Amino acid sequence: MITNERIEEIKRILETGQPVTVSELARRFSTSEVTIRHDLDNLAKAGFAIRTRGGALPVNTSLNEPDFELRLRKQSIEKRAIAVEAAKLVQDGDIVALDASTTAYYLAEVLREKSDLTVVTNSLRIATLFLRVPRITVIMPGGVMRRPAASLGGDMGEALLKQLRINKGFFGARAISLEFGLMDLAIDEVKMKRAIALSCDQIIAIVDHTKWRTSGLQSFATSDTISCIVTDPKAPEELVMAWRARGVNVRIAGTPEKATVAMSTV
Repeated sequence: MITNERIEEIKRILETGQPVTVSELARRFSTSEVTIRHDLDNLAKAGFAIRTRGGALPVNTSLNEPDFELRLRKQSIEKRAIAVEAAKLVQDGDIVALDASTTAYYLAEVLREKSDLTVVTNSLRIATLFLRVPRITVIMPGGVMRRPAASLGGDMGEALLKQLRINKGFFGARAISLEFGLMDLAIDEVKMKRAIALSCDQIIAIVDHTKWRTSGLQSFATSDTISCIVTDPKAPEELVMAWRARGVNVRIAGTPEKATVAMSTV
């Protein structure tokens, strides 16, 4: 692919609201990482991208954040399977945290069958799911309402979160990185996720295969704090093995058919 065609294709990717990484683009276009860095530098200078370490973000990232309903439909089969697998880690009586990710929303649907749970969440949608489930207590830290994510963001809830001891925290992410851990784009969302994560005994990543070779703006949970990753069978095998080599429990969700059947019983 000649230079102009490659740059136009990179622009089209960025226009979808997705961040890009140098390594991913180099593989996609069968070219060197040096060439891709040069392309991204030129796109940034022209105002089409925001350069980050190892990649680039779309311009006006916060404005380009996809609506919750749109994200809920993306990779929905994989996310439902991940939710069913992640629910196996939750016992009746646990205190768990669920962030405002769409995968956490699917997990919340499954957890409605549990008893005597306490759920800490900044997701308005997840809190609503438990309105008619009196055996589950919901705690919401304060924050500023973020309409695209239907969540509360910022650091206003830090004082409350510091008083809590959460057994297990389940977090979706824009990206998962061996170097930087769990990453996201929106600054307010990162602040809230980081505050919740600091109160968790265990941090469990719930990320589908599309999150393994992309990038985020800031980390909210470093690699060494992640105890478990739940993902789908399409996750890159070499990265799964690299996490396992670090002692992280990586669980691969079951087949989509089984997950769909399990979700239909909720």
